[in-house]
Amino acid sequence: MGNCTVKCGLLLVLFISLLHNGYSQTQLEKTTVLKETNVSALKLMAERSALAYKANKEKALKLASKKGWEIRKEFEGGFYELQGVSESGQPIYYITTNADAAESVSTNELYTGGSLGLSLDGTDMTAGEWDGGDVLTTHQEFNNTGSSRVTDKDGVNSTHYHATHVAGTIIAGGVQAAAKGMAYNASLDAYDWNSDEAEMAAAAADGLLISNHSYGYITGWYWNGSSWVWQGDTGISSEEDYHFGFYGSGCQDLDGIAYDAPYYLICKSAGNDRGDGAGQTGHPIDGGADGYDCIGWKGNAKNILTIGAVKDVNGGYSGNPADVEMTSFSSWGPSDDGRIKPDICGNGYNLYSTYDDNNSAYNTISGTSMSSPNVTGSLLLLQEHYNENNGSFMKSATLKALAIHTADEAGPDNGPDYMFGWGLLNSKTAAQVISNENISSFINEESLTNGGTFTLDVTPTGTEPLVVTVVWTDPEGTPVAAQLDPADVMLVNDIDVTVADGNKMLYYPYKLDRLNPSAAATTGNNDVDNVEKIVIENPSTDTYTITVNHEGTLTNGLQDFSLIVTGISNGYAVVTTGDVSNITLNSADVSGEVVSDNGNAVTERGFVYNLNGNPTTSDNKIVVGSGVGVFSTTLNNLSQATTYYVRAYGINSQGTIYGDNKLFTTLCDAYSTFPFIEEFSDQTLPGCWDNVDNEGSGQIWEFVSGGYQLGGNESFNSTTESDGFAVLDSDQYGNGNSQDADLVTPVFDFSSYNEVVLNFEHYFKSYPSSSATLLYSINGGSSWIAIQSWSSTTNNAELFSQDLSSEVAGESNVKFKWNYTGSYGYYWAIDDVEITTNAIATEYTVTFNVTDAATSNAISGAEIIIDGNTLTTNSSGEATVDLIDGNYSYSVNAS
Repeated sequence: MGNCTVKCGLLLVLFISLLHNGYSQTQLEKTTVLKETNVSALKLMAERSALAYKANKEKALKLASKKGWEIRKEFEGGFYELQGVSESGQPIYYITTNADAAESVSTNELYTGGSLGLSLDGTDMTAGEWDGGDVLTTHQEFNNTGSSRVTDKDGVNSTHYHATHVAGTIIAGGVQAAAKGMAYNASLDAYDWNSDEAEMAAAAADGLLISNHSYGYITGWYWNGSSWVWQGDTGISSEEDYHFGFYGSGCQDLDGIAYDAPYYLICKSAGNDRGDGAGQTGHPIDGGADGYDCIGWKGNAKNILTIGAVKDVNGGYSGNPADVEMTSFSSWGPSDDGRIKPDICGNGYNLYSTYDDNNSAYNTISGTSMSSPNVTGSLLLLQEHYNENNGSFMKSATLKALAIHTADEAGPDNGPDYMFGWGLLNSKTAAQVISNENISSFINEESLTNGGTFTLDVTPTGTEPLVVTVVWTDPEGTPVAAQLDPADVMLVNDIDVTVADGNKMLYYPYKLDRLNPSAAATTGNNDVDNVEKIVIENPSTDTYTITVNHEGTLTNGLQDFSLIVTGISNGYAVVTTGDVSNITLNSADVSGEVVSDNGNAVTERGFVYNLNGNPTTSDNKIVVGSGVGVFSTTLNNLSQATTYYVRAYGINSQGTIYGDNKLFTTLCDAYSTFPFIEEFSDQTLPGCWDNVDNEGSGQIWEFVSGGYQLGGNESFNSTTESDGFAVLDSDQYGNGNSQDADLVTPVFDFSSYNEVVLNFEHYFKSYPSSSATLLYSINGGSSWIAIQSWSSTTNNAELFSQDLSSEVAGESNVKFKWNYTGSYGYYWAIDDVEITTNAIATEYTVTFNVTDAATSNAISGAEIIIDGNTLTTNSSGEATVDLIDGNYSYSVNAS
């Protein structure tokens, strides 16, 4: 036979075998809150605000020494303390704004034995308090459960009666029944008022839901303990302190905190300025002859709840607005752009509460300082009630909307005014709205995108008013230059709500006239307030359509809003969303229940899900039958390491109704394709990474922009730091707290690689007792081994590169982590993490069969030449060889 060529039909059969085996809240509730909280922005603000406060306070103290300014003064009925210096060089002072309270706002009806059948007391709930001085944490009213329910967050040694009285109004346990606080079994985190904005931002970043602030800057006339003094800036006006009604940088800061922390509601006393300076000459009294426009400074922020003070409403509100009597001192609006301030009123007259003389001391004080905690503690109970019913908390806009929606009418005319705001808080009515959600009321948290419209059809009962309230947490406004009563509108995203009846008649929200502040409210297009409320006194039982849209372009392209509706006969189904379980890389099990069809058969039910929250049937939808009862399914084809929002839905003849949002995150697969590169350019914790606070200090790794100043005054100059980097900065809160936190990578599978190199850029600034350590794990984080530690300052920016082949090559469950432990003021910045590998060559066993194409007979003795190496087939025409991954050339000679 001649030589066999390709024309001989050489048949090669390859058999390949692989020889190498390659806040008193539960943690879930807190995670849900923080999921929608801009933690990085809040922490950055906390640091910058702390530094700015410290610098301005030091400047003020130096000027005080030179000019003889008072730094702190106690006097009958209050005290004040120097905080800083204004741009025009004037001293800035904080001043205090000093069982009937619960009755006045119907909070007592929420307690055990109340008419609602509830048992709310604040258990497992926490409020924040900022005030002048420290709370007496040892007072018997805070220790009635065996240990103090007040945590001193500042470590201030000097207690103060005002802070202690405010704390008691919120949470006193009722050792003396007359002193019982609104949320009498809740906890309180107490701070003094120094550097308050920085501390508020940090607390919001840790999930705080509500806080009380019964103080404000001295504005206009003030009593110094012996005489009246005028604090206004005569360079702008000698008639009025321009800070009354003015939206300044303090308002902007509070609105920014609230916007970045959408579950955090800031409750602020309106102040006690109205009528101050009576009998004095040189300047009119605060509020002028008519009493309006005397809410100062931060009380004019949009996203907070500004609270005025009324007298006792003995026996509770009876339906007569005349029951609600205004105090002589409570400050009135409007804000300069015409927004409705105060937002609401509480009882601030002769409140009996805790005092700091000793552990059993009490006293009676009046002021908006007292009405604010009266409201704060009551709203905390409403959050507790909502959580019991829904397994989640309300956003601050929802809680604010609920308080405004259900407020008792007060004042000379129907609707809001600049004296009482939207009226007197009614905790009982608000709790009933929560209890009757999806039966006779709606509590919706929705979103608008640019050009978007939200609609909802409702059927009124016809026997009570149809009431619709919309509130949104608006982006911070831009203050104008200091001037008297500028009309510049501070609203950023202008949301509009209207209601149409079956005859296409449109109903509009209330609005007030800043130029005629005593006039009754009218209705129309409100383009100044981020609160809109419509009341239709005598609706029919026809279908009404609620429409929410917006004017202009939405800043940031999206605006969340909260909607409360009452006075309806709801024929919608009642639907709940169960917990998400059996979460994998690409799937999750979900459950729901149609609790009731409300007399209208449910024709379709199922689940909807998306990546942004509040999914609807226009998003991903899975139908799971019809009717009432429990139902479930599995969501498949999900992306790994991705957070999803899911809720159950039901459809009947009335329309579509949804259960609550549930969020879950799919699991992470191990990375096995390299190089792996992470530059932290998204400025958030990357997917599948972990950020671990080992000591519970709240200080964790941040992901920041290139403009971030390490320790407040240094920059990190990595290759791509302008796009973002990771940093653990122990001075980020301006208080030098200690920390011990880990930044942990996802799992890497190096089973197919024989070489692994880890690279990153970093800058470690050392301090005694601080250290930075790089570690690895080969069992997915169950145990760790140190690679290298640093205790001396590194270069800026130093490149770390190390071959870790002997440590991790061939392993399939590898993680790396950066641990920084320190006590004060220094940091470790990380950027440009890169992992490179070389593959392990895979060995294959290859068998060649050589046959004659004409006869199909095996050819023995044939030569198979592979890269110059010769094999010879056996009597069966077979030749076997072991090959390593690569490219080979071969030829066959057969005779």
